[in-house]
Amino acid sequence: MRTRSILSVICLAFVTFLIGLPVRAEDAVRLLTARPGWQAISVWYAKDLGLFAKHHVDVKHTSLNSSSSVMEAFVSGQGDMAVANVGTSVNAYFRGVPLRILDGTPASDYPLMTTSSTIKSIPDLKGKKIAVWSVPSDATLALGTLAKKQGLTADTDFTFVRVPAQNVCDTMKRNQADAGIVFEPYASACLLSGAQRIAPSGTISFDPPKLVSSSVVIVNSAFLEKNPQAVKNVLMALDEAVSWAAKNKDQAVQSLSKYSGEPSNAIALSYDSANFSTKIDRGYHDILLQRYREAGLINRAPTEAEMKTLYQTNLISQ
Repeated sequence: MRTRSILSVICLAFVTFLIGLPVRAEDAVRLLTARPGWQAISVWYAKDLGLFAKHHVDVKHTSLNSSSSVMEAFVSGQGDMAVANVGTSVNAYFRGVPLRILDGTPASDYPLMTTSSTIKSIPDLKGKKIAVWSVPSDATLALGTLAKKQGLTADTDFTFVRVPAQNVCDTMKRNQADAGIVFEPYASACLLSGAQRIAPSGTISFDPPKLVSSSVVIVNSAFLEKNPQAVKNVLMALDEAVSWAAKNKDQAVQSLSKYSGEPSNAIALSYDSANFSTKIDRGYHDILLQRYREAGLINRAPTEAEMKTLYQTNLISQ
């Protein structure tokens, strides 16, 4: 995710919430996501499978071009719920945006890859250039932490080259970078076209081998207070969609291929390393937020009282 650009949006837009947006009276829940990937595709699954109707909730889904666009729209009051980056959500909460974190999303791998026969492991990255879609990002922060444990320092012993996600693979093939990190399914498409992993699945993580699970389902707190059953029904539909995906690989792959426009063979490969769970690992989130704070992406650590208010993850069980 483009974490830095997302955070800058909040500085410009969060005051809209502070003046007190009225709680909407319409029945439809306005749900915002970025383009379809493993973290957000459950919304498309839920629609196609009729799960929102099954759980008696009307959802108006809007898919935007980027994560930064999602947060900008949510902060300005254009959505009641959204799939958003956890660090961005915490930072928005610090700045006064009335939101709650309700649920997690499926997680996928950030493969560290190369087309070079001389790079076999993390220490081989010394003196090399690494193509990545965003700097800083979850991937660069996680790699920096991992590399430090092996005696390398990011931006000193190796450098990052920022390119669009869809160009990471070609950048390596043109020898403009020695290695690359990108999210799925771009990574699997690259692996299928001749790139090799430098490290196993789950290596680029804040808590290896756990996959980076940095997206969460958030809600406007005023909307939640007025419409708890509608919000609960949305969560139940999304959870059921994720459970369906975990048991129906072929259909899940074809659906994501259809909506994302990415080849089904690459999506099938990425499916095998994805974690189809919506459970939030608070321990992992604590580590993730610590890394964000160290990188200056959030300005302080949440207090325990703030975390209890922010994380409302027991709504379905109520």
